[in-house]
Amino acid sequence: MARLLAPSDAQFKYRLVPKAIYERRKTALRLSSDEGTRLARVARVWSLDLDVWQAETEAREFLFRSHSMLEDKRPIDVVIQSEIGADLVMNILGSLKYGSAA
Repeated sequence: MARLLAPSDAQFKYRLVPKAIYERRKTALRLSSDEGTRLARVARVWSLDLDVWQAETEAREFLFRSHSMLEDKRPIDVVIQSEIGADLVMNILGSLKYGSAA
């Protein structure tokens, strides 16, 4: 997932799973419930983001650029932080997809 979202940022994976935890778990290839939920949340938003923008470059630009409806935070940061944040970003993407101003 990290390679899809930020292919040129080798450190981005540590935003999804902290580095120490990642290093411990990479051999077992197993995430905790919270980590799996966070990853699924990011994947769900990425899927809608791609559907809206129709191109990975534009989808990434949306996720990694600050947005006024998110108090000038980057959508990806809001999504990683919480389920409520993911819902906010999904609502913005839904508005873009279905024609409302966002």
